[in-house]
Amino acid sequence: MDRVHKTPSGRLTPGAQPCMLLARMLRYKGKLGILAAAGQQDKIEYNGDRISFFPRLRRGDTEETQNIYSGEEKTLL
Repeated sequence: MDRVHKTPSGRLTPGAQPCMLLARMLRYKGKLGILAAAGQQDKIEYNGDRISFFPRLRRGDTEETQNIYSGEEKTLL
């Protein structure tokens, strides 16, 4: 890993949602390996807390996925 950042959030209280960590990987193959291994596991936990892994989303990625699903949404309704 190149670096890890904690996203800004208020003080955590018991039962509150955990904070997000953003990690930048040095090697693309390492990133793919982590995402593949995380996808094969049913659930990943650390000290009883669930950990989720997500690929990096670029600015245009969310718009593209929204456009893809908006057509399916109309057919379901």
